[in-house]
Amino acid sequence: MAFSRLARRYPAQATRRLASGDLSSRVGDAGGAGELGELGRAFDAMAETVARRTRQAELAEQRYRGLFERNLAGIFQTRGGRIIDCNPAVAAIYGYASPAEIMERDAVDLYADPADRARLLEDLSAGHSIMRELRGRRKDGSEIWVLLQLIELRTDAATFVEGMVIDITDRRRQEASAQEAVALREVAALATAAAHEINNPLAIVQGHLEFVSADIRDRGRVEQICGAVRQITEIVGRMARITRLEKSDLAPGLSPMLDIRRSSNTTDPPTRP
Repeated sequence: MAFSRLARRYPAQATRRLASGDLSSRVGDAGGAGELGELGRAFDAMAETVARRTRQAELAEQRYRGLFERNLAGIFQTRGGRIIDCNPAVAAIYGYASPAEIMERDAVDLYADPADRARLLEDLSAGHSIMRELRGRRKDGSEIWVLLQLIELRTDAATFVEGMVIDITDRRRQEASAQEAVALREVAALATAAAHEINNPLAIVQGHLEFVSADIRDRGRVEQICGAVRQITEIVGRMARITRLEKSDLAPGLSPMLDIRRSSNTTDPPTRP
């Protein structure tokens, strides 16, 4: 009878405290010797294991949350098209004040082209993870380039999409500038070579035209020819001074063309009277 009362008194109380979250709850020496003492020691060992593993889980959660919050890359999770969790980096990339603000928006709002998200989800359902570069949309409506890495997680209750996003707008601009610089060098080299080839016969035409113009009675026609030669000379001079690539404003549907006048510097070459 005494054993029964003690068994109910000490381990039961400690168990209730442990179940309520008191990880320091122990039976200690209250059980004494014998079976009750063994029961108490077994309970204390179990409680110590629970407390240790709980502390380890809490530390792991703190480390994970710290990495999540401080990560420079955006980390997020969506379900059913809604953002249900994200770190501050996601909000910063898309121009929102806080994760809470961006989580009020649908995930599709972050895409410059909503069709991009539909294609991503379609591709994602066919594989484990995907990585894409595409245009995103910030809160103010401006567009950015982002690198997205997504993975789909399925549970019995729902399907989640977890992802990481990095702002690559500056990198894309640098790549575009580098490509434009290469194109500019190639166009400038071709234009300079073409100008050199045109200049030689053009100088001959201009020289002979000036020589025979005094003997031609139709001065109006002569002036038209001389004007055309001067215009060609100006164009050739501009071809040799191309410093940027500017396209002509043509009608829709026509292939773009280089605007030589706008692409060369503003100083006109000297023309012969």
